Amino acid sequence: MTRFFTFLFLMSVFLSEDIPLYGQHVMDSVIIKGDKVYAFDIISPSHEHNDSSQLIIRTPDFLQNITSGQLQISTLGGLHTFLHRGMATRHLPVLWNGINIQSVVNGSFDYNLIPISLMGDVNFYSFGSPTLTGNNSLAGAITIGKHSQVDKIQVTTSVSSLQNYMVSFLTEVKTGKMTHQLGTSYGMENNIFSYKDGQDIKKRTATDFHNRNIIYRNQFVINNHNVLELDFWWQDAHRNIPVSITSANINQLQKDRNLRINLNHKYFTSGYKVATSMAYMKEGLDYMTLSIDSRSNVDVFQAGIELTENRKNDHHLFLKYRRDVANPNFYTEVKNRNTINLGASKRILLGKNIVSQLSIRQDLVDNILMPTAGSLLINFKNTSLNIAKNYNLPGLNDLYWPVGGNVDLKTEKIVQAELGTKFEWKSIQIACKTYFNIINDWIQWVPGNNGIFSPVNQKKVRSTGLEIDGWKTFDFKKFLLKTSLSYALNSTSAIEHYTSTEQVGKQLIYVPMHKLNATASIRKNHVETTLTYHLTGKRYDTPDHSQSLPVNQILDLRVGYTYKTWQWQLNIFNMLNEDYAIVRFFPLPRRHFILSARYTVK
Repeated sequence: MTRFFTFLFLMSVFLSEDIPLYGQHVMDSVIIKGDKVYAFDIISPSHEHNDSSQLIIRTPDFLQNITSGQLQISTLGGLHTFLHRGMATRHLPVLWNGINIQSVVNGSFDYNLIPISLMGDVNFYSFGSPTLTGNNSLAGAITIGKHSQVDKIQVTTSVSSLQNYMVSFLTEVKTGKMTHQLGTSYGMENNIFSYKDGQDIKKRTATDFHNRNIIYRNQFVINNHNVLELDFWWQDAHRNIPVSITSANINQLQKDRNLRINLNHKYFTSGYKVATSMAYMKEGLDYMTLSIDSRSNVDVFQAGIELTENRKNDHHLFLKYRRDVANPNFYTEVKNRNTINLGASKRILLGKNIVSQLSIRQDLVDNILMPTAGSLLINFKNTSLNIAKNYNLPGLNDLYWPVGGNVDLKTEKIVQAELGTKFEWKSIQIACKTYFNIINDWIQWVPGNNGIFSPVNQKKVRSTGLEIDGWKTFDFKKFLLKTSLSYALNSTSAIEHYTSTEQVGKQLIYVPMHKLNATASIRKNHVETTLTYHLTGKRYDTPDHSQSLPVNQILDLRVGYTYKTWQWQLNIFNMLNEDYAIVRFFPLPRRHFILSARYTVK
């Protein structure tokens, strides 16, 4: 309880000071420009895609370009997750309107399900703020934003040689003080392709992946002090997930049903912004085979209040309550998780060029006090230092899986630091980051003597690495040449192991030690051509390093044409026609293409 009373004392110190407004909000009779989420306001995204980009992109392509992580795909149309800096997808929160939409049941999120054509800003942060992102922000954060402003009508469509098709429609209507954004998308992905199995050429099983989305956003400027916002996202997706090429072919059917609603009210004065919010989410996931009928339903309720100010020193305070109610048909009873978050952030100006931000958060989960989470960020000109400590609760499946669940699991805890800088050398822009993470009580599913997998707090893990990005633009008057090179070195291994000491010092499975991306883009008039080279180093797929997946090298080409209200784009993937897999026995396509078009009515 000492930590909790210390936290309350810090809160009282923050509240005792004068509190003016945070941020600049341009108000008119219709709309308030989107303000950046506080905990990220002095942190630049490591990778971003915004609504002003000329690039028509899919979510897997967005993740593939993040050199510091590994897009984990067993098969196209299956589950797409992301491993960042050697940590699991359960350590990477996905934020929609500041709400973590990672599954409380299995701790994973399928990035296939983000309709990026309907979203505004999709940003990736290599180092998240525990104060904002909650208990599992060990590996950074992904934020799904919204369009601050949309043209009257935007229609996007694509067709692929894998027999995949997509169409989306997005529009914005302004009526007096109210702004409406409405979007819908439909995708049908067969993902049919040939692969090489020994000397034979075989055809991969179709996924028959149908993905439907409807979004609606409403912003009502009541007066100069009050704004009401509503966000709605409905999704229905179903697919067949192909098994490995060594398994007997069976139908694995999966269906995702998601409903997300968020209501936000903002009150502005000359010195304050007070935001109150209520959210409801219903997450459904069904998985069926001839012998399995798994149906999972989770209801999420969240409410919160935030106070933000801006003068010489900024403060941000919040109190949130969240309730997760899980009712899978494979549990013996309904499982609940109740969380209260109390947090504060303070920006401190240490000098003319030094800005720091101190954040602290205390959680109460099911009446149990969690480890205090906090972070310290210091920015000096183009150099920043991040230091944080956080925790990650076991997922409900970790605790209550009917055959193998472990109710005695401990909470994962992390201490981490990241040092980054940007500079120019011979007209080359260079950005470097180095990081150090120590995770205690890492949760891992391992087979027991009876052959049944069960989660245990297996080991202490250390993740360290270096990331270097360089880019340069050449202006040849008749055309513009942009080049970039990114390299990531990661070492993630156990430094303590409770049962298998021979695994100490060995790189974790499926985590590449080396990754490299290189791009060259030529732009002339309305045409832009981009060549991208991806290199992923050797990855071990057994803990004892007896087997590994070889280095793979993928070359992609993108040609885009923009003229007036039209954008056309041709992507040719895997131009060298490589046979490769990210997960053993799950081949990925050789050379294939996607043709996309976007029509905009301004």
